Amino acid sequence: MTSAGAPSFNRRVLPALAALVLLGAQAATCLADAALDSVEREQKQRTELIQRLTPTVISVFRVNKRSGQLAPGSGSGVIISPDGYALTNYHVTGSFEELRAGLPGGMILKAHLCGVDRTGDIALIKLDSPQALPCAGLGDSGQLAVGEWVLALGNPFQLATDFQPTVSLGVVSGLHRYLPGEGLLQRDLIYANAIQLDAAINPGNSGGPLFNARGQLVGINGRITPRQVRGLRLQRINAGIGFAVPIDNIKPFLDDLKAGYAVDRGYLGISKIKLRDDGLEIQAVEPDSPAEIFDLRPGDVLLRIDGTEVRDPGELQNVVHCKPAGARVKVELRRADQPREQTVQLAGVQASGILKALQLVARRGAFSSLFQKPEPKPAEAEEQPKEEAPQEPPAPQAPAPDKESE
Repeated sequence: MTSAGAPSFNRRVLPALAALVLLGAQAATCLADAALDSVEREQKQRTELIQRLTPTVISVFRVNKRSGQLAPGSGSGVIISPDGYALTNYHVTGSFEELRAGLPGGMILKAHLCGVDRTGDIALIKLDSPQALPCAGLGDSGQLAVGEWVLALGNPFQLATDFQPTVSLGVVSGLHRYLPGEGLLQRDLIYANAIQLDAAINPGNSGGPLFNARGQLVGINGRITPRQVRGLRLQRINAGIGFAVPIDNIKPFLDDLKAGYAVDRGYLGISKIKLRDDGLEIQAVEPDSPAEIFDLRPGDVLLRIDGTEVRDPGELQNVVHCKPAGARVKVELRRADQPREQTVQLAGVQASGILKALQLVARRGAFSSLFQKPEPKPAEAEEQPKEEAPQEPPAPQAPAPDKESE
């Protein structure tokens, strides 16, 4: 019975197995096709998005006032309104009032500097255009998440002579980064609450836009981590770590920038702190700073500023430097194991930097009268009138030569 039933079993089972294998292969093929279709759709959506965003990206050039020629160095920018307002970095424009903007396609427009944020490394410029310009919509950088796809556009190394921007695709690598400033006393180009990204940005990308996957402007690309070359020097090329100014850090200052102001960011004046499990212990405050004026003392433990916990120095700087100069903040602290709340009015980073620079110069002997009190005169000493020195009679002058004899 066994030998007689085997052929019958094989005739029934083997075709069924073959059918199952065929169905599995067809299903795998369908899944692969579906995955490929999904990738192609995503790619098409991305390329269409880039085509839509490209006209909003510009190249920014400085103009030498004396010669009228383009000054060395350039950067990128992004148009944010149809009437030609555009954002870029302050380190791209500097204090050059006259600029040029290169539009994709090769057109060059005159532009001028409107307002600057030296501390936050932001400049607002205005393009002179007789017609409405394509512009980028502002997003919400507070909604970004680590791992989210982002696009960086700009003109690195001035590669595009027709100003068609270079596109880099990457992810958000980190959020709420703090980078100390540069320049005199490190008061310029402070990156607070910065976005860290791995999309390639290089010299020339500065001031260019960072877009999310929906095409919304979420940041202005600005700083990169220099790479050390053979242990000799630092070379400013992409090392996989770049930083952008979040658009949420810029929005509160836009009206003042449009009005032509040089805006300033908040300064508290805590010079030394110690990490504690529950907060930051103040160890020193700067003289005449808001911290001293509003009675923040060494030994106080900072807990929160305007409701935001401060657990490390970066968080403290992020909260303070994202506020405008003159803003009032609520400081929650603990003093002698007792909770306290104090309202502190922030000073300005740039204003405090100018004062400190003058003080440094004064210590070297110049401008000392600005910071030294005049010595009091003795009470008994009365100012005596000075005797005038006898004046000698003027020397006789030779008669003027007769014009006719010349």
